[in-house]
Amino acid sequence: MRSVWRDQPFQSWQPHVSLCISLQLNSLGSDACKEIRDLLLHEKCVVRNLRLTNNPVGVQGAQYLAEALAGNHSLTHLSLLHTALGDQGAEIIAQHLTKNQHLQELNLGYNSLTDAAALHVVEVAKKHATLDKVHLYFNDISEDGKRALHSLRIDRDGVRALVFLTAGTDVSDYWSHILNVVQGNLPFWDRERVRQHLVLILQDLESSRRQAANPWRKAKFLRVESEVKKMLGKLQHGTL
Repeated sequence: MRSVWRDQPFQSWQPHVSLCISLQLNSLGSDACKEIRDLLLHEKCVVRNLRLTNNPVGVQGAQYLAEALAGNHSLTHLSLLHTALGDQGAEIIAQHLTKNQHLQELNLGYNSLTDAAALHVVEVAKKHATLDKVHLYFNDISEDGKRALHSLRIDRDGVRALVFLTAGTDVSDYWSHILNVVQGNLPFWDRERVRQHLVLILQDLESSRRQAANPWRKAKFLRVESEVKKMLGKLQHGTL
């Protein structure tokens, strides 16, 4: 969809044409987000999946997208992975989510979120009618924050937060998804920051493995640890 953005004026898009719009890595800032808001608020809009990964959306862009979420009736999946939201942008999104009744999955990974913003988003998600998955990996969440997010149960809280590769004393069902996201976006991310996060992920895996009593679970941890170590090695040698 990147060529569509460059070659075709946004105003000429037909809201009923596409169910999925991928605009990642297009240097889209707040002005573009304002037009995206207008698209999503169009009465004939049927866009279900919007990916804005690796764009400088920022706080003002988050404001426009939040306004769109409040009034849109079609969007079910929104990726704002690595879009410079910060805590303020995430808080704005959370405030407007209370007026949304259709979103099912929200990706706020790699946005420098701290505990307060991340937990606020999750608290809103717990009360949301349909939102059951929030991506929060590669943010600046403390150990206490991670424990609070790990304690979430989909059957009790209605939402699952993807933060690390572990889920208590087991490996997360989404470990391969998270590592694939990291590998696919490495050309556009700060490699030193990625390395630091991978080190933390590895430490978390090793700690959880030591707590696991089940030999099968220990073997699963070792497998995932091996994948993270391979990625760290390739990063160090510049082959990834």
